Amino acid sequence: MTRTRVALGMAIVALVATLQLAAVTRLKSADGQFWDIQDTSPWAQDSGGIATGGGANPFNGFGYLKLQVRRPDGAILVRNRYLTGFGLAHDGAERFDSITPVLQGGVVVARALYAPGDTNYLRYFDSYTNVTGEDRVVEVAWGGAAGAFEDGGRVTVAATSSGDRRIEPGDAFVTVMQDARGSDDPMRGPSGHGPSAHVLGSQSRGLLVSVGDMYRDPFSEPWPGDDPAHIGYVFRFTVKPGRTTALVMFVVKGLSEVYDPRGGFPVPIRNGMIAPQFDALYSGANPAIPAAGAEIARVTAVARQLVDQPDLRGLTPRELGQVANWPASGRPPVEAFTVFEQTTDLLQEALARGGVTSVDLVHEYLTRLAAYDRSGPAFRAMLALNPRAIAEARALDAERTAGRVRGPFHGVPIAFKDNIDVLGLPTTGGSRALADHRPRLDSFMAAGMRRAGAVVLGKTNLDEFPFGDFGISTLGGTVGNAYDPSLSTAGSSGGSAVAVSTSLV
Repeated sequence: MTRTRVALGMAIVALVATLQLAAVTRLKSADGQFWDIQDTSPWAQDSGGIATGGGANPFNGFGYLKLQVRRPDGAILVRNRYLTGFGLAHDGAERFDSITPVLQGGVVVARALYAPGDTNYLRYFDSYTNVTGEDRVVEVAWGGAAGAFEDGGRVTVAATSSGDRRIEPGDAFVTVMQDARGSDDPMRGPSGHGPSAHVLGSQSRGLLVSVGDMYRDPFSEPWPGDDPAHIGYVFRFTVKPGRTTALVMFVVKGLSEVYDPRGGFPVPIRNGMIAPQFDALYSGANPAIPAAGAEIARVTAVARQLVDQPDLRGLTPRELGQVANWPASGRPPVEAFTVFEQTTDLLQEALARGGVTSVDLVHEYLTRLAAYDRSGPAFRAMLALNPRAIAEARALDAERTAGRVRGPFHGVPIAFKDNIDVLGLPTTGGSRALADHRPRLDSFMAAGMRRAGAVVLGKTNLDEFPFGDFGISTLGGTVGNAYDPSLSTAGSSGGSAVAVSTSLV
């Protein structure tokens, strides 16, 4: 009986460990630690937030968004909404991209994360597209917990770009440390858990309007609240109909100046009924504990460098033109373009001119799907989206830049009816019974289109199996007619027809 209980206990521990590992996706960082991102992993929140930032625990959930949206007359449409469900897909290297942007109050919000493995910073690119016919006033709070109450010391501002220790509108960066020993000068440390710097943009004045309590309501309750770890940087801007405004922020992280992250950390227990189960302190040879103030100074120096030279690698000219919190000097003007009612030939001409990239095309189709397929008229034309669509588009853009164009479909997003096998996506025939069926190979058609350079955007809805004339699927629901979503599409390929006729692909 004892052995059975031990075996059962070990099995439960193994299961819990497996679930914890599956709750985030980790990216390596130069400090030997990692970025643990809340993406589409099982049990994750799909917010784009950083869970801890590694064994030095510089964060306790940081980098997520809260949103408010108003009409021009001030009427509030969305109040203090915590944003999740971005469909953040890891490209297998250093990036995450939103495959299912979030629609709130007529504004489509998308996120893209970039964490170069040879650095200790992570970049957020957050875009806000107005898909209504009137202005939208957007208030967005970016931040979270830059510490865990008193575990590593209370969070304290160590430096700002203005030279003081007050967070004010117009600050380009803020450095915080976790004051382990009540230092008179926070820049001298030590920081119990790792310090961090939050880079807000060299052109944040007029956009950064306040700092709020991210744990509660950052739009109405000022920082610091009950716990100064919960920082929310509140930006406000107006987005014109059909336009996009983007914000670029950076997070820089440091190591603890009190303990070696290869072990646990010292936590004083006062009046505790149950002691927390932390790992023991590192007791091996050559403990790596930076000098007091060293990591605080380092993250501050990196923040200053990013203010002077922001790392904007990988952003398209169109994306750069949308950024509001960094200067636009030196960027070429971007031509107006939309995918609405564009043919393959017209898309290819735009790609050849360089006014748009394949990544831009995919982004716009994903925005339209968020606004019109999953919401609004809710056509339900698309059954599944390719989590690698943006990564594939980025690779094809690189080929074009290098002088290789495979043909007329190079970089053009396409979709397949869901009775056609496409590697990496389920083939369900619209039936819930086949929801988990994944082919081992591409169909002849899919393989040919990949060789031609097309971007697989996803798979379209259809009559179940497909057998019928009304576009009814137990998996994706009933496809709505492009002219009136309450009417039938009158064919088993309804999803394909509606996706094309409404410019969803």
